[in-house]
Order: sequence, then structure tokens, then C-alpha cells
Amino acid sequence: MDSKSRIAEGLEKLSVFTHSRMGLYPMLGVLGVSAILRYTLAIVNREANDPHDQVVRIILRESRLPHAGETWESFQPKLFHWTMAQGIRLLGLTANDAQTVFMQIMNTTVGILVLLCVFFFLRRLPIAEPVRFWSLALMAFNPKLIGIDAQATNDAFVFLFASLAILAAVEFFRTDRFGCFILLIVATILAGLSKGNGLVVFVALLGVWILRMAVGGWRKGRRFIFSSLLFLGVWLSAFFLIVPYFGQYIQRYRENGSPFVTNLTPDPLPSLFARSETGRPGVVSFSESYLSFPIINLLETPMIVSQEDEINPANRTSLWAQIYGRANFAHFDQWPESWQTDNPIILDIGRCILVLALLPTLAGALCFLFNIVKNSITLLTKAKFEEEPWVHTLVLGGYILFVMLYAWEYRNFNTMKAIFIFPALISMGYFIGNGLQAVYMRVTSRLFRSIMHLVLGSLVFFYILDISYLILQLAHDRQWL
Repeated sequence: MDSKSRIAEGLEKLSVFTHSRMGLYPMLGVLGVSAILRYTLAIVNREANDPHDQVVRIILRESRLPHAGETWESFQPKLFHWTMAQGIRLLGLTANDAQTVFMQIMNTTVGILVLLCVFFFLRRLPIAEPVRFWSLALMAFNPKLIGIDAQATNDAFVFLFASLAILAAVEFFRTDRFGCFILLIVATILAGLSKGNGLVVFVALLGVWILRMAVGGWRKGRRFIFSSLLFLGVWLSAFFLIVPYFGQYIQRYRENGSPFVTNLTPDPLPSLFARSETGRPGVVSFSESYLSFPIINLLETPMIVSQEDEINPANRTSLWAQIYGRANFAHFDQWPESWQTDNPIILDIGRCILVLALLPTLAGALCFLFNIVKNSITLLTKAKFEEEPWVHTLVLGGYILFVMLYAWEYRNFNTMKAIFIFPALISMGYFIGNGLQAVYMRVTSRLFRSIMHLVLGSLVFFYILDISYLILQLAHDRQWL
């Protein structure tokens, strides 16, 4: 049997896994258990990373959208805040606790919709059933994602609309269905109205659209280019007629001289190699903060040990260490205040997580880098233009670039947030799924495949322990246990 026949046979066997009903039930079980964890945390929690509830209560009391600077988070677009205020008003909730729990339960429901987007995306991804299951489980039980879904912030909204935009773009580029195009318009608009970094998905998908016309258009003729320009004009018109005004970007520009004003003051830019610190140092130089990943220090100190300026472990000034720790361990941030713990068992669980998560992280990162190289070769050689790899590469790359530039400008370690990349969850699923698939297909030994399953299963188990302890911790603080 020649190599082409073996590949064809392998793909045929893979398709059996792809459409297996038996593989569906474990994935539905993952969604169910993760939903229980999310709703339970939403009920016992009362704090958030940032006080978005202040904005909601101004809208409730005064029936207006606050200006940037009125509260800590009033510089943000207000789709989340306005929606929550209308829901609270409709239900007649007056107690602060009831309002907070309502917002958290609504966000949890939105977070489950995000997981459903990931679920449907992974179901159509041509990967083996075990890889599909682990890819979903890693996202569904990710403690940071569960934690942010159970807080009253605008993050879950931007996760959902960015995910819908990515799904709509992939499907539209594949089928040219008009309904997908409408969903693409609506989702990108709502992402831009939810949070400032929701604009990233719009810019990334716009880049794919332009490349599609420039690189792939010459093969399909003038009619394709004309229709693409017509659709592009409709999309841009709808976006720029709605988002700048209703997202208060124009208002912030008039009042503050910038549509992207935040609650932070930019610091002097760091140098490439010379170390310099600011008030609460995060980025101290390009080489130390962008070219380092102190994994040993991360295991020695698997949390942000203090919010005080004088304590600076090596992982606090490494962008990648901060993102990696925050993305995988709910107790890494030690924030909000009620989430803090010094329990040595939980810190050991965090250490186990940070070791085990190296496998899917490296698999996804290598797959991402491979796609960058592959896509670049496509442009240089004018080979067949494939839209989906470009969508995921530009979306994830755009969000990584966003957090790099944000941390570079403000230099505060609090800007090194993994949640800034989470709007690209669908694209993260694409790279993690394909990365683990590459490992799975190349490692044919049953022993090594068993080790892979053991590592991923242990990681999911420790994820669940991390978030379960947080639930018990908050319930105990509220004297419910």
C-alpha cells in the first residue's frame, strides 16, 4: 500500500470517529458538569475582578449611560451594563446581593452558550474523538473561564459575540450563506459594543476578508471580487454606523481626546534590554518580560504573592508566565479578595496544573506557529487560499498582539490578563485540537497514548479540584457550610 492509500485509509477511519454518536454523550456530560460548577459558583460568589456593578447601578438610578471617569469601569462600552440594568428593572430586584447574583447567573448562562459554540465547532473539526473530548473538557473545566463567567463583568458577553463572529466567518467563507453573513455583521457589532477588545475580532476578520479578495479573488474572477466588495461595503457601513456612537467611542474621543481611553495612565515606555520599573511593575524591559518564561519560579510561587510594589517574583514581570498562570489556575491571581487563599494543598494543586498544562499549551502553540509559517508560504507562492486557517491565525494572533501592546503601554502587571485572549476561544480550540491531534496521530504506541490520556485526564481533574475548592471556600465564608 502506497503512502496516499494509507493517508486515505487513515482519514476514512478518522471520519468514523468524527460522526460517532458514542463520542457525543461524554461531551454532553462535560457540558452538564461544567454548567453545574458555573451556576454553583455564580450563586456563592459576591465579588468581581473589577466593579462593573457600579456602572449598572448608575443606569438603574439615573436612566443614563455614565461618562468615562465617573466610575472605575465607566470607560467601557455599555452593552453588558445596559442589558443587566434592564433585566434587574424588569424583575424588580432592589437588594444589592440579589442584583449581583442575577448578573452572575446571566453571565454564567452566556458562558454556557460560549461552550456550546466551542462544542459545535469541535464536532465539525476533523480530529479523533478522544482528542475532541479532551479539547472540550480543557475549555469547559478551565477554572479561569469558569471563574470569570461567574463574575458580574462584561467579559462573558465579548467571549460569546467574538465566538459567534468566528463561527459565522468560517461558515460564510466555506458556503457563502447569506444568513452567516448577517450573523457575522451582528456578532462583530455586538462584540464592539461589549468591550474595547471586541474590536480585535472585527479587525482580524476584516483582514481575512481583504486577503481572500486579494489572494484568492484572482482565481475566481471579477464577479467574485465585485460581490465581495459589495458585501464588505454593507458590513463596514453597518459596523461604523452603530459601534462608534452606541459604544461611546465618539463620546470618549470628544471628552478625552481618544476613543480608547481607559482607567489607567500610560507609563513611560520600557527599553529593549535595560531594566526599569514603574509604580506596580509588570513589563520592566522587552527582553525580560517578552522573551522569558520562568517556569521554575512559577512552580515555586504559583500565585501573585502580593499586590504590594516591593514584592516582585520573576514570574510577575514575565508576560507569558503571568498569562499562563492566570489562564490555568483560578487561585493564581489571588483576586478578588474573597478568592485569596494560602492553603498549601491548593497551591500544590496549582503546581500540578502548571506542569500538566504544558502539554496542551505547547501543542497549541506549536500548531499556531506552524500555521503562521504555512500561511506565509501560501502568500509567497500564491497557493490555494484556505480561509479557515487564516481566520484562526489572525484572530488568535490579534488577541495575543493586543495583550502585548496593552502591557507594553501601561506596564502594570494587572494588564497581563489571560482573559484578554479568551475572546479567541474558538481559535484556541482549533489550535489545541489540531495540536493534540498531531501528537495523537504521531504517537502510535498504546503506552504513550495512555500516558497522554493520563496527563490530560489529570489536568482536568485538578482543574475541577481548583474550582470546587473555590466554591467551598466562598460558601464557607458566607457561612453556608
